[in-house]
Amino acid sequence: MAPEAEGPFFLGDDFTMADIALAPWWQRMCTVLRAYRKFDPSNCPRLQAWFEAVEARPSFQRTVVDPERLIEVFADCADLEESTKFKRGSAGASGCGRPGP
Repeated sequence: MAPEAEGPFFLGDDFTMADIALAPWWQRMCTVLRAYRKFDPSNCPRLQAWFEAVEARPSFQRTVVDPERLIEVFADCADLEESTKFKRGSAGASGCGRPGP
């Protein structure tokens, strides 16, 4: 990530595909983890400054997912116990640690 002095976006002054690809992930991560795991994005000041620049763009404002919707959609995933539900390589697991069909 470029230093803030070189511009607000991920690679500097220009809004690029990197910003387009990463902004939805950061929004979802911050929204869901803040709601379910008390995540504090202020511990990542450079990422927060970047995201504020992205959020200010009209294109982002037109396409952003409602945070309340994200919290609702990820509720099943966030409430599962990691130690028993999220084992890597579980046979038949699909989405959020639920058994497959």
